[in-house]
Amino acid sequence: MAYTKEKLGETPSELHALRVRGYRLGAELGAGAFGRVRKAFYIEEGKEAFHTQNGKEVVLAVKIIDRVRASREFAAKFLPRELQCVERLRHPFVVRTHSIVERGSKVFVFMQYCDGGDMYRFLERLTGPLPDRHAKFWFGQLISGVKYLHEELKVCHRDLKCENLLLTRGLNVKIADYGFSRDIAEDASRTFCGSPAYCAPEILMHNAYRTPIADVWSTGVILFVMVQNSLPFSGPGVKGLTLHQLTRRMEWISPVSPVCKDLIHRILQPQPEKRISLHEVRDVYIFGRSDEAFGLPRRSREAEETNGKMAG
Repeated sequence: MAYTKEKLGETPSELHALRVRGYRLGAELGAGAFGRVRKAFYIEEGKEAFHTQNGKEVVLAVKIIDRVRASREFAAKFLPRELQCVERLRHPFVVRTHSIVERGSKVFVFMQYCDGGDMYRFLERLTGPLPDRHAKFWFGQLISGVKYLHEELKVCHRDLKCENLLLTRGLNVKIADYGFSRDIAEDASRTFCGSPAYCAPEILMHNAYRTPIADVWSTGVILFVMVQNSLPFSGPGVKGLTLHQLTRRMEWISPVSPVCKDLIHRILQPQPEKRISLHEVRDVYIFGRSDEAFGLPRRSREAEETNGKMAG
C-alpha cells in the first residue's frame, strides 16, 4: 500500500516531539510502499560524522514508517529486522544512521544525507554506460560495503539494486534501504523479496536459497547495468526473466574489458553452487592480481581496511 498525497505530513504533536529532540523536517525526497523519505535538519554543534552547514545544522534524511499503514508482515517481521540492522551500521560505503525516534505508530529513522541522489537516476541521465574506470571504482565500493554487511554484521541485504545505492556529493557509493535485510543463518531462506530484475533465479523459482550468494548475484546485475546502462535479463514476466537467466541470454551493446566481462559471467551463474563467492570477487578481481586491470585505486582498499573517515 503506497502513501497518497492525502496521507502525507506529520501531525503537530509529532513535529513538536521531534523539535524537542533537535530535529526539523524538510521537503519530501521520495516515497515507497510503506514509508517516505524527507530531508531533515538536526540542531547541534560539533557533529563530525555528518555533513554540516554553517557549523550548526546537520543535514540529514529521515525515513518515516507508519506501522498502521504497513502490512502486518512488514510491521511484525521486516521492520524490526531493519531497525536492528541500521542502528549498527558503521562503514564508509554504507549509509549511517543518526538516530531512531519512535512516536505512536510512526518510526523516524534519521540517517546520513546523500545529496548525489541514487545510482539509478544518475545512470538514467547518461546517454550511454559509465566509463570503465568509474564503473570499476563504484563496484569496488559496493563490494566493500557488502563484504562488511556479510562478514562483520552477519547480515544479508536482499534488495541490492541501483535505486538503493545512494551517491554523495563526491560521488561515493552508500548502500541504503535495509527493509528486507536479515541475519545470515545456517538455514536457507524461502522468502521472495527484492526486485525481480535484480533477484537470483533461485529466488524467482521459489527455491530455498542461501542469502549471501543471492546478494552476490545482485551485485553482478548492478555491475552489468553500470557498464551497459541496461539490465542483463528481461521478461516477458517473471517466467520469461527466469528463462533468460537460466539460459544466460545477455545482450552486450557496449564494449567492456575481458576482465570485467569474465567477472560478470562468473557472478551471473544461474547455479548457486557454481557462482563466484564474494570473497573471490574481492580478492581475485578487485584486490588480487587483477588489481591494475580492474582499475580500482588502492586507496579504496586502504579506506576499507582502516574503516576510517566516512566518505562524502
